[in-house]
Amino acid sequence: MLFQIPQEFDLQIEKSEISPVELELRVEIPAEEMAKRVEEMLSEVASKAVVPGFRRGHVPRKIIWQRLSEAITADAVEKSLQDYYKAALKEAGIEPVSPGTMDDVGYKSGQPLVFKVTVEKAPDFELPNVSDVSVELEEPRISEEDVLEAIDHLRENQAILTPTDEPIGEDSVLTVDLQELDPSGVAIIGRAQRDIQIDMRRNPLGKDFAGRVIGAKEGAHVRLTLSTDARSEKDKSASTLDIEVKSVRRKELPPFDDDFAASMNPNTPTAQALKDDMRRSLSARAHALARRKMHNQLIERLLRMVDFPVPPRMLDEHLERIARAALGEEKDGDSVKPEQVEQLKQLKEEYRAMAIRSIRWHFLRQKFVTVHGLEASDEDLQCEFEALAQTTGKLPSEIESSKSAKERRHDLHEALTDRKLFAFLERHAKVIPVPVDLATLEGRGPQRIVMP
Repeated sequence: MLFQIPQEFDLQIEKSEISPVELELRVEIPAEEMAKRVEEMLSEVASKAVVPGFRRGHVPRKIIWQRLSEAITADAVEKSLQDYYKAALKEAGIEPVSPGTMDDVGYKSGQPLVFKVTVEKAPDFELPNVSDVSVELEEPRISEEDVLEAIDHLRENQAILTPTDEPIGEDSVLTVDLQELDPSGVAIIGRAQRDIQIDMRRNPLGKDFAGRVIGAKEGAHVRLTLSTDARSEKDKSASTLDIEVKSVRRKELPPFDDDFAASMNPNTPTAQALKDDMRRSLSARAHALARRKMHNQLIERLLRMVDFPVPPRMLDEHLERIARAALGEEKDGDSVKPEQVEQLKQLKEEYRAMAIRSIRWHFLRQKFVTVHGLEASDEDLQCEFEALAQTTGKLPSEIESSKSAKERRHDLHEALTDRKLFAFLERHAKVIPVPVDLATLEGRGPQRIVMP
């Protein structure tokens, strides 16, 4: 049953601040209003009640009240709480950022309904002055070596692997078994990896491994000590591996010529055309990465310029979602397996700093968007749909009405809003161009084997 809240009805609300992001509302519904609601609920029940000796809907209200007064009153109170909880928030001008909690509910016949609600709100703070922010924008230079290296990757993807009895060389691809050993040289149970492919051109095990296996043949055994990745610096340690070379294959790359270029892309009929296309592709990718890095700098600088608390329940819920996702438990309502409780707790602690940063940026971003009118408009969305239509050959109406477009409309709206926000921030911040090479931009480093 749906109750109507009278427009002239004046809620009695007492608002008090628990913290800068938490409010408590004491809400009182007058006795007359509650009596009316209980009476409406009684009429609803009476119209459907079936009692032996009486026709359906003709049971005397007195009999129904004698039998069901407690249930009728409880239902009226429950529905009133739902209605007036929302009305109280609206009346008090509060937009909660997480689900509120309700307690101290009290009602007796002939008396007002009283309850308390604790809700979290967005923190209050002043926007920082963006003109005080300085960030670096890396300007990547794409060298001839970068282009040739990228083309070599294409050639390697088309390479032919041929089994060979010849000694291992820099153009070999090995199939190996890795077994981790304890300090005494005994194999550790459960710490083995089988049939691992190692391309000697990329060699993730480093120069020491290369120096030991180049010139050896299939069946060779190598013992190697190397660092293993860990979650923190203090957990990093040296591991000793016993490596068995199970097979050796020779990698033969196709020549880089016009035929190869045409096979990669019909729009690049010559080797030079493929190089030019690759340079443009690398440049576009590198400049996009440079801009993302600058945006992260902007976020960090701006967050350091404001100080406000994070709503605790909002943080708890965010951490719960992150930790469950990391465990593969997507649904919040599902109970966690007993053996996962401690793991969930550890994941929450591990992701806490990241979650706090994410929520703080959410509020700062929201305020920038609101104050400076940076929300993506329907016109912005329409222009994006038209651009998608041009690339897909479909009509804008087809793109917009498709199921996939409807599902990602919110994500597209947020992406366009971000685009407008960062354009605004870039215009007002001090952006310092810094020339860099591609390797520096991408932060390339030596690869390492990560043992399970």
